[in-house]
Amino acid sequence: MSVAECIAKLVAAGTIDKKVAGEALDLYTRSKADYARTMGPAQAEGAAALAVAKAMESAGKTLKNDAAKQAIAYANAERTMLEHPQGRVA
Repeated sequence: MSVAECIAKLVAAGTIDKKVAGEALDLYTRSKADYARTMGPAQAEGAAALAVAKAMESAGKTLKNDAAKQAIAYANAERTMLEHPQGRVA
C-alpha cells in the first residue's frame, strides 16, 4: 500500500483532515526527492514514508499536549477565581 493510499484512508476515516493530508503528501514528495539523491528508489520511498509517519505522530502528540495544557490552565484560573477571598467577582 502506498503512502498516498494510507493518507486517503485516514481522511476517509476522519482521522485527519484534507489540509493535514495535503501537507503529509507534500512532505512525502519532498522527502522522497531528497532521499533519492543518496539512496535507491525503494530505499528512498521507505525512508520518506517513515519521515511522514514520524512527523504525523509528532504533530499528533503536540496537539494532545497543547489541549492538555489549555485544560490545566483553564482549571487553574477557575480554581483561583473560586478560591478568591473576596469572591468570584473580585
